Amino acid sequence: MITKITSLNTLFSVRLFATFFAISLFYNLNAQVVVGSTTSRNTNNNNTQTFSHEIQAGENRLLLVNVSVFSGNQNRGLSSVSYNGQPLQELVSNAPAGNNRNRIHIYYLINPPVGNHNMVVNFTSGSSGGFRATIGVVNFSGVNQSNPFGNIASDSGNGDDEVELQINTNNTQLVFGAISSRGDIQSANGQTSLFGNNGINNGDADFNAAWRNAGNNNTRIRFLLDDEDRWAMAVIAINRAVCGNSLATHHFRTKTSGDWSNASTWESSVNKSTWCDATLAPTSAAASVEVRTAHIINVDTTSSANNLIISGTLNSNANLQLNGDVIILNGTWDLKDFNGSRINAGGSFEMRDQARITVTGENNFPSNFSNYIAYPTSEVNYAGTNQTVKVLHSFIDNYNGDANSSGNSPSNTVSNNTTPASYGNLILSGNGVKTLSSNYLRILGNFRIENQAKITVNSNQAITIGGIFTNETGLASNVTFEDEASLIQIGNITTAQNSGAITYKRSTNPLKHFDFVYWGSMVENQNLMSMWMTNAGGTFYRYNPNINNWAGVSGNTTMAPGVGYIARARHNSNGWAVGVNGAATVFNTQLIGTPRTGSIEVDVLGDRWNLVANPYPTAIHFREFAKVNNVNLAQNWIHANAYIWTQTTPITNNSYTASDYAVYSGHLATGTRVGNYTAKNHIAAGQAFFVRTKQNATKIAFTDQMKIVKYNYNFTKPGGGKDNNEQEEAVGSSRIWLNFSNASGDFKQIAIVHTPLATNSYEEGIDALAFNGNGNLNFFSVVENNRISIQGRETLNINDEYPLGYQATTSGNYTISLDNFDGQFLNQDVFIVDMLLNVVHNLKSGNYTFNSASGTHLDRFKVKYYDETLSVSNNELTNLVAFTQNNALHIKTSGEILNQIEIFDIQGRTLQTFKNVQQTQVEYPLNISNQIILVKCIDNDGKSTTKKLIF
Repeated sequence: MITKITSLNTLFSVRLFATFFAISLFYNLNAQVVVGSTTSRNTNNNNTQTFSHEIQAGENRLLLVNVSVFSGNQNRGLSSVSYNGQPLQELVSNAPAGNNRNRIHIYYLINPPVGNHNMVVNFTSGSSGGFRATIGVVNFSGVNQSNPFGNIASDSGNGDDEVELQINTNNTQLVFGAISSRGDIQSANGQTSLFGNNGINNGDADFNAAWRNAGNNNTRIRFLLDDEDRWAMAVIAINRAVCGNSLATHHFRTKTSGDWSNASTWESSVNKSTWCDATLAPTSAAASVEVRTAHIINVDTTSSANNLIISGTLNSNANLQLNGDVIILNGTWDLKDFNGSRINAGGSFEMRDQARITVTGENNFPSNFSNYIAYPTSEVNYAGTNQTVKVLHSFIDNYNGDANSSGNSPSNTVSNNTTPASYGNLILSGNGVKTLSSNYLRILGNFRIENQAKITVNSNQAITIGGIFTNETGLASNVTFEDEASLIQIGNITTAQNSGAITYKRSTNPLKHFDFVYWGSMVENQNLMSMWMTNAGGTFYRYNPNINNWAGVSGNTTMAPGVGYIARARHNSNGWAVGVNGAATVFNTQLIGTPRTGSIEVDVLGDRWNLVANPYPTAIHFREFAKVNNVNLAQNWIHANAYIWTQTTPITNNSYTASDYAVYSGHLATGTRVGNYTAKNHIAAGQAFFVRTKQNATKIAFTDQMKIVKYNYNFTKPGGGKDNNEQEEAVGSSRIWLNFSNASGDFKQIAIVHTPLATNSYEEGIDALAFNGNGNLNFFSVVENNRISIQGRETLNINDEYPLGYQATTSGNYTISLDNFDGQFLNQDVFIVDMLLNVVHNLKSGNYTFNSASGTHLDRFKVKYYDETLSVSNNELTNLVAFTQNNALHIKTSGEILNQIEIFDIQGRTLQTFKNVQQTQVEYPLNISNQIILVKCIDNDGKSTTKKLIF
């Protein structure tokens, strides 16, 4: 039961200073009494004051109403106070001393309703002369509901400029003080004012209030008054809610820094609203455990926890066994010699912004969690010796060749918004070698290597960084990327922001003496000589588009970003040599420098072939490259086709077959094969390739959006390529790949792509021109006098037909074959029509071999898709007999009148022609011997047939 105090309590002392009235409230850091909102009002004459006050949600609430009164009629005071219709009880009514007419009244309500409700203050009636009143309202939570108050003190006086009250308290209480005076009132140091620096001014009834944290024994409240005048003051100790003994199933949080096993380090709560001093340390039975800001907790013995929240610092000097979720807010967890793994699989591990984790020794990151979440500014430091860097997300390998594919496929282009990350920021420090636990590591922010830490990224592994790369070890060899490994930087970082070098290894496919490799550099300040086997003259070249030819360059040339170079292999140079009998062997090299990233532009010449190179230590997406250089920029700079050197044909007379360029069409998503190499949508790190620029082009751009995480292995070398003749899927297209070859091993492939994106006319940028077809052979389709390597045509129509051309440097037998097909061609035949021999052959039933003279042939062949046998039979000259006898050619029809007879050798060369024959039977002596001839007979109706005879 609360008793109204009307006189000075014996447990306080008073020192007088100045006329000042205030409420003073002080809050113990270890207590859980929480100060809520405040409201104030003034009145001079009214008998009733009505206004609203809002109370926030919270357990164990208390409402205090403080009224400062000055009255010429000392009998005028308060009659009642209510909130939301509920009456408040009077706690303090301070009677003035002597001629002091200031008094302080304090009313309270236990567990007031939450929300914004009306406060009603009724004054007693009487003379209004000299009447002033100031009302201050404040609410609290976390207050003992059965015994809300401890000691209370009040007093009044006159002619002082500093006043002070002191009461006996303990450190679980919150001390509240209120003062009424005739002048401005300032709160003293060490306490927090609730109603402004000078309080609330209302003439003779100025008012203020403040609070402070209670201590053991005595706690004082003090105010300063602006002149010596009358005052009245009260001080109250508010008790925090009582919890009782802790249970193992309670929520726990730190009360102070200390050891985990010490109960005095902790507070406990049933509902996380009211907190009490813990009587035991938390275990895995606890509902949650929180290490709060500014607290340092040492795990001093093997301990356990369920759900763990870290805002302060947690040092694992012993093992901490977990079996719930972990959330690191802006705190730090030093794992030291323990790994903090979950006992049973499940739960989540969340690193919020500013979270810090240090992994030392040979330990790994906490494991056995089902889900890991890393915020951008979180940081993990592997500061031990030999450690495995845990990859916290498993990627799905479902590459479909589309740069705009969503999801977390490592083979799609990447952004900071689509791919789950393992870490916010990652630091490798300490000594020893770090290895990746699986192939794809994603870092949202920065990646830094410190001290003498080392990491080797193995073949087919990739690290993606959303921020800056830094190698502070001083050794490029400490950060090594093996052949086919990838470093992907995104997030608009420039090369200049990176610091420190990497070692990036590349291995060619087997080379022979004088073979060329087409190179570019993915690191800064790499010169040609230091990455190659020799600096001999005639080793290094750069393509000069001004003269459409190669120009030699010095081995001291620094490889410019995005520029392509070629380097020639030399036998017995720098430890490299061909094998027995000149067998091809691999050359292993390394490029050393700061990794390149960000937007890179290359100067080019318009309407020319230009040799450029992938400037990044990861593969790029060619279709995205074509898009950037044709759609995203102000100028359309390139034809969307890449020409990649393969050198499948052996070197002959110190020269190469220029048709050994595989072609990839970005618009048609189709590549051609040369030997075992098929051009693909991905261009590997360090790979140089030709593009054809458009008329007004001055630049070619490389950007981060082109980068892909996978497929860095297709670095082209003679005979090379892991994926052989695999082709990407082109949705909505129907494609055939036709091969042209001879017995000497010369080979050329073309592709025909039926797609809604194309027409049957020549389209710049869609149809890929045949590149320098002047080698041993060339093969192409013919569109409006253009020789095409990859041709786009309208959606498949069974009546479609189109010519094929070829070039052969020597006479002999050649073969046309169907290499691959997809789309509608899965159920559609493909016929090759030999116009010279009037032969129709279904390529699905087998290859077509023919004999040809040397030279260029533009109209001998065409492709059809319907059953040519049925259509040809209507125009075929039947029942014709042809034979040779006595060095003469004999021909006889069944009545059809012959109009023309043409005689060819087996290579297709015309030997003799007889025109306007107009006979049904003829005999021609021929000066031909010991060879096979082809005799083509055409009648007056245009019907024809061809006979093969031995003469």
